[in-house]
Amino acid sequence: MNFKKYILALIMASLAWGGALAQQRFQFSQYMLNNFLLNPAVAGAYDYIDVRAGFRNQWTGFEDAPRSFFLSGHFSPRIFKRDKAELVLPTIGTIDYHLGKGTKASALSGGFGGLFVYDQTGPISRIMFSLSYALHFPISDKLKASLGLQGGFIQYRLNNDELVPDPINGGLDPAVGTGVST
Repeated sequence: MNFKKYILALIMASLAWGGALAQQRFQFSQYMLNNFLLNPAVAGAYDYIDVRAGFRNQWTGFEDAPRSFFLSGHFSPRIFKRDKAELVLPTIGTIDYHLGKGTKASALSGGFGGLFVYDQTGPISRIMFSLSYALHFPISDKLKASLGLQGGFIQYRLNNDELVPDPINGGLDPAVGTGVST
């Protein structure tokens, strides 16, 4: 019985040690038109260089409302080796896994991509830059599985001077301080 208590205590301690990073993702509208925003395994899935930009101004008219901007792009090196006659442009948001004439279904392919995001909500802003690589594994002539790897940097910034003063204590919390924290 004591062994179960130790296991439970170990599990609870490990959960408390890790920290919660809730709601750290940026909010986007129409993300289904840009699959690469949410999934780095999409890099290089299209037969063209895919560059997209977007801006979201949430709660227009409210002071310090959330605003987000993104610029993303990805491509596959195989597009530079194909004949122009083989290129087929799919509709927006679809993935065309056409392998091209003379390409073996067993050939691995990959793709590279990049993402820049700026997000601001009141005194808090975030800038993110990341690079991605995806590896596509052909399962059949019309079906592929993909594995993506993404790495980058995120800068969090808090402008303490824009925080709302505490009316009860007559000002800002001295523990927060003033200036910009990055």
